[in-house]
Amino acid sequence: MQRSLQPLLLESLNLQAGPIRVHRLRLNRHIDETAGVTLHAHPYAQLLIYVTGQGEQRCVARPPTAVRSGTAALFPPRTPHAFDPGGSRRPLCLVVDFDFRGAGKLPPWIGLLPQSERAEIGRSLSALVRLQQNGKADRAAIRLREAALVLSILERVLPAGGWMPRFHPEGGESVVLRRTRHLLAGPTGPRISNGELARRLGYQKDYLNRLLRRTAGATLGQLRDARRLEEAKRGLAKGLPVLRVAKEAGWSDANYFTRWFRKQTGLPPSQWRKSKLDSPQSFNLGSSS
Repeated sequence: MQRSLQPLLLESLNLQAGPIRVHRLRLNRHIDETAGVTLHAHPYAQLLIYVTGQGEQRCVARPPTAVRSGTAALFPPRTPHAFDPGGSRRPLCLVVDFDFRGAGKLPPWIGLLPQSERAEIGRSLSALVRLQQNGKADRAAIRLREAALVLSILERVLPAGGWMPRFHPEGGESVVLRRTRHLLAGPTGPRISNGELARRLGYQKDYLNRLLRRTAGATLGQLRDARRLEEAKRGLAKGLPVLRVAKEAGWSDANYFTRWFRKQTGLPPSQWRKSKLDSPQSFNLGSSS
């Protein structure tokens, strides 16, 4: 560990997943805003993600590249690289040391991750650090969370750097969307929690959300809300009491359901029902108005 860095998190994982073996997960903070990392190389591949700070990443195989919060870098084994910080904020960098089959023939890559993925990584890191700082936390739970975090990050960054193709499970992401809609359309669909839906589909919830965003442009929660709204409108159109409609749509608190329904449609349930029952025109159960 270089003296210019202070490890906030250091874990030896020894995690094998297909062609990838993860050695370590580190979260390094620079000791001061001017402390750089001198030119060095490793016998393994390395992923860097700058959580905060800015500066310049140097690599012998490419021109110096400006980095800022959200910048990721992939370095093949034995590729010399260095970092020169800039600005007034001490850089904070997530580091994953790993072996990847064929990585020695791959080019280094530096790029900016999309905002949605940067935010997701930041939330996961914050949760992990809090878990580590909790003296009563289960060690097995921490290691499981660390493994899930590392694999989810590699699943996003390796394709972005061209190190592996994007994963499309079961013949295509549309299959995942169809299975999700099928579960939601079932009799108990509106009342199943997001976590339980993800479990039944066989995916980790954050990863499932990423698949659904790419396919449907919506998260699991948004798709579930659309299904609950459809169910609520159907019950209201039949003239059912609001309390019963709320329960059948998956809400145990009628007052909360009323506020949620008004946010979705612009009208409280009773007023929406009256406007539809009084109107001679038909309405679309799938719409939000």
